[in-house]
Amino acid sequence: MGVEGSVGGALHAGLGESERGPHDRRRRRAGPDPLRIEPAPREDPGNAPLRRTQSAYRLQHHRVHCAARGEAVAAPPPSRLAAVSSFGVGGTNAHVVLGESPARQVQAPASRHMPMPLWLPVSGADRDAVLRNADALATHLEDHPTLALQDVAATLGRRTARTFRAVATASDCAEAVASLRAIRDVRAALDAPRVVFLFPGQGSQHPGMAAGLRESLPAFATAFDAVMDVIGPHLDIDLAGLLLEREAGEDAAALLAQTRYAQPALFAMSYALATWLRSLGVEPAAMIGHSIGEYAAAAVSGLIDMESAAGCVCARGAAMQAQPPGAMLAVRAALADVEPLLGETAEVAASNAPALTVLSGSVEGIEAIAARLGERDVQTTRLKVSHAFHSRSMEGALDAVESAWRAVATREPQVPFYSCVTGARISREQAGDPAYWARQVRQPVRFSDALMAEIDQPDTVFVEVGPSQALSSLVRAHRRGDGSVPPCVALLPTASGDGAAAPHAVQAVGSLWALGLPIAPVADAHAHRVELPGYCFADTRFWYPRPEPGHASEAQPASSTPVAPPREAIRQPPATPAPGQAADRRSVIESELRQVLAGVAGLAPEEIDGQSSLLEQGLDSLSLTQAALEISRVFDCRVALRELLGPLDRLGVLVDHLDERVSPDRFMPATPDVEPDTPAQAPQRADGQDAASDPAPASPLPTVPALVSSTDVARLIEQQMALMAQQLELLRSIQGSLPSRDPIREDTPESATRPSAAEPDARTRTSADAPLPP
Repeated sequence: MGVEGSVGGALHAGLGESERGPHDRRRRRAGPDPLRIEPAPREDPGNAPLRRTQSAYRLQHHRVHCAARGEAVAAPPPSRLAAVSSFGVGGTNAHVVLGESPARQVQAPASRHMPMPLWLPVSGADRDAVLRNADALATHLEDHPTLALQDVAATLGRRTARTFRAVATASDCAEAVASLRAIRDVRAALDAPRVVFLFPGQGSQHPGMAAGLRESLPAFATAFDAVMDVIGPHLDIDLAGLLLEREAGEDAAALLAQTRYAQPALFAMSYALATWLRSLGVEPAAMIGHSIGEYAAAAVSGLIDMESAAGCVCARGAAMQAQPPGAMLAVRAALADVEPLLGETAEVAASNAPALTVLSGSVEGIEAIAARLGERDVQTTRLKVSHAFHSRSMEGALDAVESAWRAVATREPQVPFYSCVTGARISREQAGDPAYWARQVRQPVRFSDALMAEIDQPDTVFVEVGPSQALSSLVRAHRRGDGSVPPCVALLPTASGDGAAAPHAVQAVGSLWALGLPIAPVADAHAHRVELPGYCFADTRFWYPRPEPGHASEAQPASSTPVAPPREAIRQPPATPAPGQAADRRSVIESELRQVLAGVAGLAPEEIDGQSSLLEQGLDSLSLTQAALEISRVFDCRVALRELLGPLDRLGVLVDHLDERVSPDRFMPATPDVEPDTPAQAPQRADGQDAASDPAPASPLPTVPALVSSTDVARLIEQQMALMAQQLELLRSIQGSLPSRDPIREDTPESATRPSAAEPDARTRTSADAPLPP
């Protein structure tokens, strides 16, 4: 990779490959690392092999500077430009021009602590990879404590998220180090997550539930203040003060428990939290509101605007507050088991889960039904409410609620939401009917039916958008078709008066990212990229184990037996292939070709895939160059590198190519020895004597030990020594008139025929009763 940088009018040239080594397509990419285009240090690219420059090039005349090693360069404005050229062996070239980024102000150490926490995304191919990446990031932040956490989060957010994910929440680097090393919850991201917003009903409110959120989340603060501005004229108290007070006493809790204040407070929290989530890109696929929570769903869906919804909520809360007092009872039993026990003084107010039913009625009636259920060992809990909601005692509030809805304009909902009256998705006719919203005050809440309609939708994630975690516990009481618990994320903790609401909300958003939602940890356009550790791979090695020098390998065991000469060394007369031998010859060529490719790639011969390209199997341009030379030598058939990169890039195609072009007498399969029908006549020597009458040799021929080595040089030497031994025996066997110190014995090798390619370790022998070649 060649690189050129323009610094102060001069052109600094360098060779990136000299620093990093060759880059091939299997590495996917080769970044311009040698350029180091950063504010500091400024270095020009080096040329490691450079010794001197050719004067004929007149580099100084053209103001081209070539340094053997990278040198620091002082570059005045404007910023540097660099050209990167990449030249591929296959003919693919690329050129890109890079510019130095503008200088930026380094953040002061005093501002390293963020006013609100940030979540840091960590991902990996499996759980162990997530933990390795988290530990590497923690170590890096420990070594660089002055890094701005916002820049760290922004840099991590630009990386590709992998399947397994975890989140760390912190306000500075020190907290991030501790949080990263405490990661235990690693989740697998869903393929296509869809979000369902859950808006809680009355009973989830508490003083100070907006404390911390308004200061830390700008989008929440804007929506919250807008709701408070609309609600203020309808109330006689400072509701915002109750919700923002961190240390409110019992009087504030009692005041907020009143229906006329509780319902507007819940609407404000739910609407503001939903607005904040949507500003992060979290859009709901559906929404379910529990009683008053259905008003938040109507506003978020676009059925009515926020101002109209806030006015209807205040009218509803005031009308219900004016109704007679009552009581409510939570029963740990299914609706079908509870209904037969109800009398005239109690009725079903809500079906929250398959085994959780809420009853409503007069104080006396609730006490009576609680006693009857206790006799049957059914667990019950009295709810801390002042009225019997969703019962006949609320009928006096219906007219006021209907009148409030008649005064507002409704539109087509943009996001579907569920009716808590029917437990199904609300229709346009229902949503625009004021009488429906009046019935909604009186009819029981079918929250469980609505939840079951969404729970088996693929990759559904429920998000409780409101204070407390009441609805999250109800979701966990349900089961999907496969028996698993549906994923649910609660934005806020059970009690947020201690100021922990904002960190919990940030952690919840990170949990949504871990479940597969495309959320960025930092939406600040001014955040900068910083240098962070890369992906920590498992460090699993897949090298093919080569035999150690001096040890015998399975493919070529050490032996004192003479080694057969190379197949291309001893030529035989052309032979006509026998029937069925054409296919066998192709197998021999394929076997030999596998040996060549395996030796180059460092694989076992059987690991060479006949269907995949050679590049996909790990042979790069350099190893394919070596393979082309070896194939041309072994098969005596020239194969070019461009052919291995193009039409001959697969084993099967390459075998067909060699089978067509290699001499037909080469690489033929071995034929079995056939016993002659008649005794063979012994050949005659030049002096008329039978060759069989020659005396036996006095001593065996010297043998050449096999050289076991994984290198081509050792293999070539071994083949040459074996060839010399065979040629010597051939000369001694056919020249009987020549004097020889070692006469031929009966057990010396027979005719120096070429050994079979299918039997590379076979040894040739000569017996006294076998005819010698002429």
